[in-house]
Amino acid sequence: MMRFATFLLMLVALSAAAFAQRRVMPIDDLPPAVVEHHETRWDVRPSLKYDALCALNVLSGDPYYLKFYQADYDRLAPKFTPAEKAEFVALKRIIKDQNKGIISADLALILSVEPGDSLDDMLVALDKPNDIRERLKQTPYYSAPNFTEFMQVRPHAIAAIRALKRVGFDEDWSQHIRPQIMAKAPQIEKQLVQYNIVPLQEQVLGHALPDNRIEVDLLYYSQPHGIKITGTRFLTHFEYPFDIVLHNAVHEMMHPPYDLKSPATVQAIESLRHDAFLMDKVKHHDPSYGYNEFEGFVEEDCVQALEQTITQSMGMKEDEREYWRIQDGGMHVLAIALYELMQRERFMELRESFPHFLRRMVASGKLTNERLVQLNREFYAGR
Repeated sequence: MMRFATFLLMLVALSAAAFAQRRVMPIDDLPPAVVEHHETRWDVRPSLKYDALCALNVLSGDPYYLKFYQADYDRLAPKFTPAEKAEFVALKRIIKDQNKGIISADLALILSVEPGDSLDDMLVALDKPNDIRERLKQTPYYSAPNFTEFMQVRPHAIAAIRALKRVGFDEDWSQHIRPQIMAKAPQIEKQLVQYNIVPLQEQVLGHALPDNRIEVDLLYYSQPHGIKITGTRFLTHFEYPFDIVLHNAVHEMMHPPYDLKSPATVQAIESLRHDAFLMDKVKHHDPSYGYNEFEGFVEEDCVQALEQTITQSMGMKEDEREYWRIQDGGMHVLAIALYELMQRERFMELRESFPHFLRRMVASGKLTNERLVQLNREFYAGR
């Protein structure tokens, strides 16, 4: 995540009232960095573990997922007892309804710190929550509130996975799902090896990825999501068009796109809370899309802007205006503003790290003072 140009910044004098409303810490110039990895290795595989966790979305009876998996629900649901079905519903109630999360994404991220790919492996891991916590603390994804939520749902997760095991979900998956994925995997890997994305990701992030091997877990029950887990790994649907798989690969490796231990970065992000246009989207979008907290919404939009900028630099041609018009109900207005600024500021050409770029755009006023509305309007109008 490594090379960028150094910018000398001059902050425009602000009125006292405006400064009080949008106080931003001074920008710290980051030292130049060198891309550590110069090639990308791809590892494309199926995963029972993550497919099972994604199936929990469906088995909860959530209408959002039944749109994609009604036939599978009708086939699987009669196998479970009322008590087992209640465990699936409890996961939805706690993770989605109460905490605005996604069952599959939340559980997959946490359990990805544990080895193994079987239902039994997950049950063994869930029996040792302290080990999970210690391993998760070694990643950028640990937080005490999120782990408290995990401990609340842990008994329901154990019961749900035991229910999957009782009805032979693993055997059903091995017989009917895995062969479909294995038939597609070589074709997807053959296409992926044509793209060397890790050096670009390191360049824009301003630091090295932990590995240049990207693991692509192809799943059946994951629609409509792409999901980041720990390490250089992500989950995607085996029948997504290739350009979506590639976009997922570019996108998911860049979570998180900045270090929240940096006070300057945190203050720049917090300043965006003053933007009424952005906050309206944060507060009023379909919660099934996720990103229901301000911090998660901003992180996702930053990564979406980086994703679009990188794929465009690789020569991928697409209608970005149509994409963002329909993506998640058109909620990603910050992503659009950042993307528009990246084009104007020649972000890829000048090799500036994204954390530095974000702070610079806020400090200069280019991303504040209700500029998001104007940037979105100009994006859709065309440069």
